[in-house]
Order: sequence, then structure tokens, then C-alpha cells
Amino acid sequence: MTSVLLVSLPICILGFFLTKSYLTRRAREKELAIRWAIVSTLNNNTPRSGRDIYQTLTVDNKFRLSEREFYLIMNRYMEASIITSNGGNGPRVMYSISPKPAERHYNSPPLKR
Repeated sequence: MTSVLLVSLPICILGFFLTKSYLTRRAREKELAIRWAIVSTLNNNTPRSGRDIYQTLTVDNKFRLSEREFYLIMNRYMEASIITSNGGNGPRVMYSISPKPAERHYNSPPLKR
């Protein structure tokens, strides 16, 4: 009994970590592909609403993702700005391809102490 546990336990632990790393890598690859698709959808630097971008991505059937998953990625990487539409519908959230301020600090010079 103990010999079975001594053999099967390390195999289960190894399998868990291999599966976890594989799923994490696949999620990162999917997120990167979606980011590039979003950037290519926002060509000519024209701001567009998130729903327009989501419909463009899902109509092409490139990605199988939920709307919630899409907005999580959009809010993580793209900066949103409020633009009032001329149709009188009130303010709409429009996205541009500029990175979020949290990502900009990597390109700035270090602070002086």
C-alpha cells in the first residue's frame, strides 16, 4: 500500500504542475492573439466602442470567447476614454490602442531619490 502511494503521489503532483503550466501557456497565447486582433481592429487610430470590436472579432469566428472574457482583456490592456456620441445617446466608452498608464512606467526614466 505504501509503495503504491510512494509511486503514484509524485506522478500525480508532476501531472498537476504540467497540466497547470500547459493551461497557463495556452491562456497567455490566446490573450496575446486577442490583443493583436484588437489592435488590428483599431486601425487608423479611430476610437471604437467595445461592442463593435467584440462583434468584429466574433463574427470572423477567429476566437471563441465570452463577452465578459473580452472586456477583461480590453480593460487590462487598452485605455478607455469617454466620448459623447453626436446621436444624443449620452457618453459611450470608446477604446484606443494606447497602453494603460500602469504599463507606461516601464519606458520612463527611473525616479531620482
